[in-house]
Amino acid sequence: MAQRYEGGYRTVYNYGSTVFQPEIKTEKEKRAAEREYVEAARQRIEERAVRKNAERHVQSAARVLFFSAVLVLSVLLLSTYILGLSRRTTLKREITALEKQQETLRRENILLTNEHENRIDYQAAYDYATKKLKMQVPEKRQILYYSRSVREYVVKNQEIPHE
Repeated sequence: MAQRYEGGYRTVYNYGSTVFQPEIKTEKEKRAAEREYVEAARQRIEERAVRKNAERHVQSAARVLFFSAVLVLSVLLLSTYILGLSRRTTLKREITALEKQQETLRRENILLTNEHENRIDYQAAYDYATKKLKMQVPEKRQILYYSRSVREYVVKNQEIPHE
């Protein structure tokens, strides 16, 4: 008795006998078996080709997806860079405008300070202090000079240390 397997036919052990019985095939059966074998081989080749094509299709789709992702990422990075440059340029313009404004305010401050100092009448302040407030110019013996070292300090409302 013969059993079919993928490579063709083989003889099988008959229960009770000690040897395989050779299977005798006719030419017609041999040709039919050979045709079946060739057909099975052709189908395996076709299935393998279909699998390879499917794998190539998947690989092709994966490549397209990868390059699309790379393209999108590149566009995002480029647009972020361009926006950063634009923001930087805008900030530089704002800084320049603020520096000009600062310079103008400095000049104006100097002019106002000079004008304020010119308006002070030191003679009127002296007259007011001496006549109205009865203040006097201190004498030489009333003036006390203090030079401090790094370790010394004066606390408010305390005596100045004498040497």
